Amino acid sequence: IMRTIPIGPGKQQRKFLKASTSNQDRRISFMAKNKVGFDIRMAFFTGIGRYIRGLLSQFKPPQKFDYELFGWGEERFLNLNSHVKNVNAHVYGIKEQILIPLAGRSCNCLHIPHYNAPLFWPRKLVVTIHDLIHLHFQNDLPSTFARFYANVMVPLITRRADAIIAVSEYTKNDLVKTLGVRAEKIIVIHHGIERFFLTVGDKEPNQSKKHELYFLYVG
Repeated sequence: IMRTIPIGPGKQQRKFLKASTSNQDRRISFMAKNKVGFDIRMAFFTGIGRYIRGLLSQFKPPQKFDYELFGWGEERFLNLNSHVKNVNAHVYGIKEQILIPLAGRSCNCLHIPHYNAPLFWPRKLVVTIHDLIHLHFQNDLPSTFARFYANVMVPLITRRADAIIAVSEYTKNDLVKTLGVRAEKIIVIHHGIERFFLTVGDKEPNQSKKHELYFLYVG
């Protein structure tokens, strides 16, 4: 049984997480009887928040699997049709290690869109790793605790996860090289593209600026 996983709004790039009875393949199957818990507490963060909002835009009925959303109140501004369980725990804290598993106790699988996943969650765990910037550029982290948290949690959670979604081949290779993660449990799913980037507007291009140099940053 297979389930396509959409990333981002609009025209999506899709991948399969494929079920297998082999002990050598631990990828996750999303069967109709299963319930997936999704942590959306970072929905209004930059970067990861955009990723979460893109995923949520594709949570439209009918779904082939049931799901629960875990937030902490701000997601009411997203106009979601789904009920959101309130989890009163800040990101990168101790409480989330306890309250997320409690909130998701009826779920068969958790999807955490960052490395702050519950280490002692007893069932299937999928995490999205966007990059390893918190390991490679630790001087930019705001505190000693933040550096300690990243140094401890990133290696532990990448070993604990049953499957890891990487947003690029570069991130996958970095996980393998830097942390020794097994390549076969990393699934590369690129970010999607919003529809307005794929449509041509009515305005004519400004020919006077046609030959001007410009710098394009894709971050």
